[in-house]
Amino acid sequence: MGQPSVSVVLCVHNGERFLRATLATLVQQTHEELEIVVIDDGSTDATAQILSEYKGDARFRIFSQPNQGLVASLNSGLNKANGEFIARIDADDLAHPERLARQFAYLSNHPEVVALGSAVTLIDAFGRTRGVRRFPTGPSAVRTALSGGCALAHPAVMFRKSAVVSAGGYRAAFKHAEDYDLWLRLSETHELDNLPEALLCYRQHADSVTCRHAYRQSFATILAKLAHKRRTAGLPDPFDQQSLPVSGADLPKLSLSVQEEADLVIALCCLALTEEAGSVHALKATMEWGWSRRGRLHRGRYVRHAIVPYAAELLRSGQPREAFIWLTKGVGIAPFSALYAMAHRLIKKPFRRGY
Repeated sequence: MGQPSVSVVLCVHNGERFLRATLATLVQQTHEELEIVVIDDGSTDATAQILSEYKGDARFRIFSQPNQGLVASLNSGLNKANGEFIARIDADDLAHPERLARQFAYLSNHPEVVALGSAVTLIDAFGRTRGVRRFPTGPSAVRTALSGGCALAHPAVMFRKSAVVSAGGYRAAFKHAEDYDLWLRLSETHELDNLPEALLCYRQHADSVTCRHAYRQSFATILAKLAHKRRTAGLPDPFDQQSLPVSGADLPKLSLSVQEEADLVIALCCLALTEEAGSVHALKATMEWGWSRRGRLHRGRYVRHAIVPYAAELLRSGQPREAFIWLTKGVGIAPFSALYAMAHRLIKKPFRRGY
């Protein structure tokens, strides 16, 4: 096989459930100058066995590594790819047979555009269609939309490798929103666009990153916006080369608007409850920091999304007195009995922790 013009980068960790279907859509692509770079990120299920079925296909380059997480895997795939263009796909999504050909043709004819997405068809775990999600088209519309949130579907994007490498690749500080951070950085010096047709089936299911890590994704998205705002103002990026903070005391000194601080406080408290927050002491410190900032946030949101889940965590761990103290802070938003009932219901729904 000659030099590929397009490299598909697929990162997978324990993806046996949907992987075979995803790979089948890649081998059916009409674009011929293609390589498929697969990073098996420490899978312990049948992923390796499924990938071994494709070792006879010269288009496949399969690499295995100890589990390092998605961002490290993405950067590994980026470094190993030989194509001028990189096409992303996740191990549970399905590509339209013409996807790569259409995106390659567009980017070849529009050198000013460095990243190109498309609309996506939403499917469930059983492959049933649930609708179509469309994204803004035209570089100007995409740039405007990025100020409010992610305007490209990551697994549907093809980008120029040189532009992403020059931008520094994916950043570990923005775990679960690493794509949004990348689009913002690229948009500061380049054009991004979307094709109007749906070229990918995007699978929504309980084990997807969006469902499992919604709070961390929300938190990283807020910080990506703040970093973008500072860069465009000519100020240093406060999150360059560092991990996200896990407590209020760890936050860089930023000049935040009331809305930004409100969103950040709630997201940080929710993050502490749902992720690897460390010790119980660190979790309590984060909640107390959030309470100290209550004057600048929507108190009802803080009570519902931070105090009540924290009280449920305390009840679950046998600390009813501490739970009572925190629930009384929410009186005024709702009666104590209602808050207690909300917390008690959450006891039966423990939060997911970790990767």
